[in-house]
Amino acid sequence: MSNDSTRELPVFKKAQEVVRLTIAVAGALRKREDSPTEPGMLVEFAGTLGAKIRGAEAVPFYTLKLENAFEIKIAARYLKAQIGMIRSLEMIEPEYADLVLDAIEAFRIEFLAWVNSFDPSHDSQDEWWFSC
Repeated sequence: MSNDSTRELPVFKKAQEVVRLTIAVAGALRKREDSPTEPGMLVEFAGTLGAKIRGAEAVPFYTLKLENAFEIKIAARYLKAQIGMIRSLEMIEPEYADLVLDAIEAFRIEFLAWVNSFDPSHDSQDEWWFSC
């Protein structure tokens, strides 16, 4: 799938929404000296979502797609945990945190549908001897 068509995927659009909202939250955190998390890391993990979607769409094999999907899951869970922490510490307005958390949840739903579209019959054994 080309980069242009990847941008049209619902899961990619949801990832971009997560990035936009995370950038706004990170901007608010940068103004605080007592932030328990590095705002740049939040943006980095949010950015991982779209980058790994592109990576998965660029490869033909099921196992490689799943490797990218697993990294997306880790990044999304880390981001959700960090946003939840800064919300509970009242470091940002709860409404802003909730916007990001809601966007992550909407992304998760699209993500699951996208992963379920992977074709397990289109795979190849790799040098590590894993295949599905």
